[in-house]
Amino acid sequence: MDTVERFLDGRRNWPRGELFKAVFYNAIRSVADEYRTDDASKPYVTMADLPSGPDGEPANLDNFGTQELSPEKALEAQQEIDRVFAEFKDDEDVQAVIVGRMLGSSAEEVQAEFAITPDEYHAARKRLERWVDRQID
Repeated sequence: MDTVERFLDGRRNWPRGELFKAVFYNAIRSVADEYRTDDASKPYVTMADLPSGPDGEPANLDNFGTQELSPEKALEAQQEIDRVFAEFKDDEDVQAVIVGRMLGSSAEEVQAEFAITPDEYHAARKRLERWVDRQID
């Protein structure tokens, strides 16, 4: 959302006649590059910089942080998934594409598992992509 805020508060200009996707894509790239530069300029943290464990043993990076979703993020993700499935409740081909993507299946695996042709798969994928694009615009 930082990119949107920069357009709204005037820190970033919108060139006349430029397409939304091109300008926004380049703005996102620029902001991401700025974040990477900021991260690269920060000092490195070594094991010696970390606090000792409860028994006075050296710190272990496995004890810090987690890769799990927070309950809020998990709920938000589930609500988005439910919204997409509700939108395509009558379109089994799009549902097959969605489930396949969620499982990390290839296009061929989805076609075989859900008994759809390559043309049906690509048409469903295109319907899904257009819907997503409309949600973003």
